[in-house]
Amino acid sequence: MKDLFDRCDFGDLKLNSRIVRTGLWESEREPSGNFTPEIYDRYESIAASGVGLIITEVISLYPHDVFSKIHPHH
Repeated sequence: MKDLFDRCDFGDLKLNSRIVRTGLWESEREPSGNFTPEIYDRYESIAASGVGLIITEVISLYPHDVFSKIHPHH
């Protein structure tokens, strides 16, 4: 029986587990337009948790980009 934490292949990628972290919408940025340290910290934490594959979310650093009428971070 296969386990969630078994190594596996995903195309040419060799994954450490079968866990996939799906992408979300990300709009955190500093006033200068750079990523916030929290974004880097979040990805480091996710990667260290045993996730086999991380799908990056939609990331916009341009303040005029609108992906939705709802702005959850504003």
